[in-house]
Amino acid sequence: MRKNPISKQEIEKVDIIIDDIKNGKLIINHPLQRYSKQWGAEQKGNLIRRVLRDGRFLPILICTQYDEYGCEVRYLIDGVQRMTTFEDYMNDGFAISKNTIDYIVDYDGIVYETKTNSSGKVLLKRDKMKNLIPVLDENGNVQRRVQSLDVRGLKFSELPPELQEKISRYKVSVELKLECTDEDIQVEILDYNSGTKMNDAQIGKNRLGAEFAKIVIELSNHPFIKNKCGFTPDNRTKGVIDRAINEALMLVNFGADNWVVSHKDLCRKLSNWLTTEHTDKMKCMLDELNEIISEEKEIKEYLTLKEFFVVLANYHYFRDCGYATECYAKFLHEFITETSYIKNLPTGETDEDGEDVYDSFRNVYMQGSKQKGSIEERLTTMNKMLEEYLAENCFDMKGDILNEDISTEEYSLDAAPVELQEFAQNFIDDSTAIRCLMLSTDNPYCSFEENKLQKMVEWYRRDGKKEMLDDCLFYKTIAIDEGIAEDDDDLPFYIYGIKYIEKNGLEINTDKWLSYVQNVEFSKGINDESDNVVALKAIAVVKNIRDYEAAHGNVCA
Repeated sequence: MRKNPISKQEIEKVDIIIDDIKNGKLIINHPLQRYSKQWGAEQKGNLIRRVLRDGRFLPILICTQYDEYGCEVRYLIDGVQRMTTFEDYMNDGFAISKNTIDYIVDYDGIVYETKTNSSGKVLLKRDKMKNLIPVLDENGNVQRRVQSLDVRGLKFSELPPELQEKISRYKVSVELKLECTDEDIQVEILDYNSGTKMNDAQIGKNRLGAEFAKIVIELSNHPFIKNKCGFTPDNRTKGVIDRAINEALMLVNFGADNWVVSHKDLCRKLSNWLTTEHTDKMKCMLDELNEIISEEKEIKEYLTLKEFFVVLANYHYFRDCGYATECYAKFLHEFITETSYIKNLPTGETDEDGEDVYDSFRNVYMQGSKQKGSIEERLTTMNKMLEEYLAENCFDMKGDILNEDISTEEYSLDAAPVELQEFAQNFIDDSTAIRCLMLSTDNPYCSFEENKLQKMVEWYRRDGKKEMLDDCLFYKTIAIDEGIAEDDDDLPFYIYGIKYIEKNGLEINTDKWLSYVQNVEFSKGINDESDNVVALKAIAVVKNIRDYEAAHGNVCA
């Protein structure tokens, strides 16, 4: 039975809470929480007006957890929209809506000189030093009066100091729930959320659980998503991009047979089936697409929520076809700009002359629903169109051309950074060194082809750190000590496996796993060095680790 977290109540001022958010003491982006700034102008203005008129609102909710270092982490679970609205208003991010009701605010304060601007709005007058100008009595004293102010259209800086202080020192009721588990927070987010109702995408993300919700957020911030797709800032705020990633994870990894329309149900399925093997593959696919797809207006407009997941599944199908990756870039460009408009798909209908009627992919499928049958037919049709394109236009970019061994004798690090050259001296050749580094770091490359090795070097020159080299050598030492040969072609994959165990904190004896994996031959029959094959080998390593873990339990010794 789940134990309820400890609860307590506190009172805190708005400006203190905002400072805690700015300083990172209070985190507003728990992976399961919806994004901030969901409210529209009228909702935000109404909150500020309510505070100015001495109104109250329900307590905010803060949940605490302990991180891996034993430090308390505080998450703002309910109240994100309110607190970010306060912060935005205090930074002059918006004015109180002109549509707000009860807009006359009474207050006790100093009387200042005013002016009326061209739109008829009454503002406080300031001198050359930007100071407010008090109205003095006949004796030269500052006057205080009970005054009334129409707050419509006013920003924070346009309020009199007394009303500014009323906002910044507003006392917020806080409900604290201490020592929460991820499950506790997941329940609180669903049960406690107030303000704007969570939409289907936001509720769906919650169903994933904290671990995979965090990974989905990372994927949704991938450069391919940001630069090559047509998602808007509002799509990000509303969780639409997260939904697109979840739908792609489902269709790519589990196929149309397991598709469901409801995003909540889809995420519930993912929470039971998803592994880091699946998300790693998705990241690798996004890396590859970011490399080959250019920033074209037509492609951006196409790659949105409605089509993103189908294109990702289509590219996943392409990866198993054995063609060079640039073939897909050419196909996608032609498909979006030309082929999808051509009326070459039979509709099953005939015209008045008895002739078959044909229509375009866009008319047949892009106006359709996300029902399971429609998605399956749409993807099957796009895959068939891909096959036809490849057979006609890329016949010379498949087979032996991709399977030729990459010569490593001519590959050299002579122009690479000095520390990289010194690092490579610990390996039998430069190529092996870079391959091992590629699989032991988080970088955009997933291919052992020579041009990608060179790009890996360029990436290290730009973004690398010496700690990456030290970590790779540490993993290599473990592998060699357990009997892996220096010239073993699979050395990079053994290193990848050791890194995976270490990074994920798996309670597996690495030495025993290495002894086990050498007898499994996870890479048997996989001989070329293309993007697809390297990714498949890496996935095979992860599967092997998970199989070992399941068979032997979490054995540390």
